[in-house]
Amino acid sequence: MTNKQLLELIEQAAKDGRTSLHIIQKGIRKPPAEIGELKKLILLNLYNNQLSSLPAEIGQLRNLIELNLCFNRLSSLPRELLELDMEIKWKLGLVYDTEGIFLAENLLEAPADEVFERGREAVLAYLRGQLKE
Repeated sequence: MTNKQLLELIEQAAKDGRTSLHIIQKGIRKPPAEIGELKKLILLNLYNNQLSSLPAEIGQLRNLIELNLCFNRLSSLPRELLELDMEIKWKLGLVYDTEGIFLAENLLEAPADEVFERGREAVLAYLRGQLKE
């Protein structure tokens, strides 16, 4: 998918007031900043692309319940994404597990099980420690 096609898709989704958007296996390396204009999204599926980074504007998607980033090349996350009130999940969940930010199969190193056991704030602290300034 070209950048132009992606921008057109985002523009149309914004006009339509879409609440879900699936951009799967399109070879995208980084979504454009305009992704932040999709304020009504509750589901954003960016599964199996070539994502190496995310724009800070993704943190403007305050209605998100599910963000699937599995099978990409992410090595860090923007601070703005970590400010969303969402659980961080590394393992592929069951079909009915549809809430959170899913990060399986990326370049990010998953925290140890003990960090997960301490809860969301511990996972966020771990991820903040990996932020690129």
